[in-house]
Amino acid sequence: MSVMPNTSSASNVNSMLKRKSNDIGWEFGQLIDAKNLDRVKCKLCGKTFSGGVYRLKEHVGHIKGNVASCSSGGDECEEIEGLRTLKGPNFLSPMDKFTKSIDSNSIGGRSLRQQNINESLFKEMTSMVQEYVAQWVYEKSIPFNVINRDSFKTMVQAVGLFGPGFQPPSQWQLRETLLKKMVDKTQVSIKNQEE
Repeated sequence: MSVMPNTSSASNVNSMLKRKSNDIGWEFGQLIDAKNLDRVKCKLCGKTFSGGVYRLKEHVGHIKGNVASCSSGGDECEEIEGLRTLKGPNFLSPMDKFTKSIDSNSIGGRSLRQQNINESLFKEMTSMVQEYVAQWVYEKSIPFNVINRDSFKTMVQAVGLFGPGFQPPSQWQLRETLLKKMVDKTQVSIKNQEE
């Protein structure tokens, strides 16, 4: 560091280059040009850059992204309060004074997350399919307890896995080929039980 002569002109230049701010970042840097308030110089390593005190704090605090880290700044610079508090996730804006705080007791254990479009679409489609199943059950006078059967749930899962374009079996297939297959399966199952 060079020693400045003790003259009135030197003190005028220093006072012009001093910001009227109590930001902790100014302990580590100074303005270079009174006309360009964004140009600052690091007192620790002498590097100059634009971006004001915000960039200076990133530089000294070794916060990567916008500016190179200070080569002379030690661990004590990183720990200084104010260097790491640059608009983090809990940053409050002036408008936050006017908002209401959330009462966690009124939520009742619900998760606080935004419903995405897929979830909304899924609920809509589920409701539509359930209406079709209900309509079929009502039209054919099928007992409601059939819905609780594992075989019904397996059938619904299989249709869902098949996806669009599934063609249900015809009356003939139900009466002939599929009935014969089910009889054969039942006989094999009975044989296995007897053994």
